Amino acid sequence: MGYGTVTPILGELWRFHVSSFTDPEKCGPYLVDLEEYKWNGECGCQDFIKKKTQLEAGAVRSRWLQCKHIREAKRVVFEWERDGVKWWEL
Repeated sequence: MGYGTVTPILGELWRFHVSSFTDPEKCGPYLVDLEEYKWNGECGCQDFIKKKTQLEAGAVRSRWLQCKHIREAKRVVFEWERDGVKWWEL
């Protein structure tokens, strides 16, 4: 089950807005780009900013170097693909 709302950005295939999990009224939505860092993903949240330094230093992509917004966007894209949804047209 998802926690944040994932919204595709029209014309930007692997970019999404993902709402804040903890306080959607106060924070976010966060811009998530799944293609960045060799498909690890990138997000503007504070958690990812801490992890980003390891990726910039050459760390290999890892679930542990993704924030919950990146993981949620990947989960939703997988479900859309599985269900045959043309999410790039949403």
